[in-house]
Amino acid sequence: MRIYRKNTFFEDESGFLIKKYNAQIRTYLHNHDFIEIVFVVTGSGNHIIDSTEFGMTGGMLFIVPSGVRHSLFFSGESEYYNIFITNKYAKKIKLLSPPFPQGSLYELVNDQSRQINPVYLSNTDLNTVSELITLIFTEWNTKREFYTEVIAAALKTLSCLLCRNIQEKNSHLTKEHSADILPRLIDYVNIHYNEKITLKSIAAVYHYNPAYLGRLFSKTYGITLNEYLYRKKLEKAKELLISTDCSIADIASSVGFPNTSSFYNRFKTLFSLTPKEYRQRNTAADRKHR
Repeated sequence: MRIYRKNTFFEDESGFLIKKYNAQIRTYLHNHDFIEIVFVVTGSGNHIIDSTEFGMTGGMLFIVPSGVRHSLFFSGESEYYNIFITNKYAKKIKLLSPPFPQGSLYELVNDQSRQINPVYLSNTDLNTVSELITLIFTEWNTKREFYTEVIAAALKTLSCLLCRNIQEKNSHLTKEHSADILPRLIDYVNIHYNEKITLKSIAAVYHYNPAYLGRLFSKTYGITLNEYLYRKKLEKAKELLISTDCSIADIASSVGFPNTSSFYNRFKTLFSLTPKEYRQRNTAADRKHR
């Protein structure tokens, strides 16, 4: 895998570079220690970002943080822009003041609650973004007086538009996902509870950010996804303790606990009884009612 370093990649000390391509392009899998913004004007192809493949069409924009592996492939003639920015430069592009979450372009790019997905722009925003990027490209190549200030101002406007787009999308998706994605998460846990699954692995199945899904789940159900997972394991264990003669160690293993000690501790914490006490109490009660 190729790795590009800022100290040899940039043409000067500014920490900024923009390029425009008009051709059929294929890039090798690579990463870099700076930020890359990809804006597709025309054409179609695929963009692989950290093992996830996205289709590309005109009007799509990708923000790739430093250190993230990705590669591009356009299947035919295309036109797209690459904007390269060092982390240091991105921190200078101030966006919003508290209490808003993003303080600079750097914080927007590295927002851990946001999965790296394409930014889908409305027609109005798309036209504005296209004009801004064209302006940035022109200013960089002509280098007229005050061009660095014009570029910084255009980047700030671009970043604010992206920030607004992402926040509006998240606000809309939160309502959608509560009714759509969360029932699917519940079904997935109910089926795979005895396997080695985590919030991160479940999020990967549905291509969502783990932190975002975790917050959405907790906000909707009042418990964390991990708490729900362990409750599911333990409720199934309760059934097996009463309905089978399997050893407690075998039951712990069958519902997905790595060891008996962990099973005992979580069982007693939730039910205020050890598995053995629960089995004895409930089998005795069952004999009494016969």
